[in-house]
Amino acid sequence: EIPHLHMDYQLIANIFLAFSAIAAFVVIMRYDMGALQHCGYSSKQLLGYLYKNDEFYNSRHIIPMVGMMACATSLARESWMVVAIIAGVMAVMTVVLLFTANKEAAKHNARTITTWIIAAFIGATCAALLYFNRLSLEAGMMALLCVSFSSLIVAIVNIVINPFFKKKETI
Repeated sequence: EIPHLHMDYQLIANIFLAFSAIAAFVVIMRYDMGALQHCGYSSKQLLGYLYKNDEFYNSRHIIPMVGMMACATSLARESWMVVAIIAGVMAVMTVVLLFTANKEAAKHNARTITTWIIAAFIGATCAALLYFNRLSLEAGMMALLCVSFSSLIVAIVNIVINPFFKKKETI
């Protein structure tokens, strides 16, 4: 007799949410890094540029924030379908952004590579949170929070790594 395989749909939806949000975070980083290079690696100018161009109100930041708030509801904790829908929206958004032309694509240099490595560390932290919280919804919510505030994360990482790089690098 073959034992009945029980699939925990909530668990699968939580994992899908965390990984789709981390993928979105990595893809959105290319926009943020391009904007940082455009601003001459000045975090203050980056935040001013993003505010002036309404980037903080862009769908790249609003959709994950709405998803995070939806995950905080009791409906998301009771129904795996809500979490799966949010994860699906994040996955679609990631694919669309991946194939969208970026006017300000980041040129790779030591600073951008360092920022990408730190972003990967942030993603790995979310994955570790997923593991240590018994694959809970909070890990996906943490990843959605990172996506929502990716520009701010880039600005903070830039401030932290700034002493290790020349003040003005050529773009």
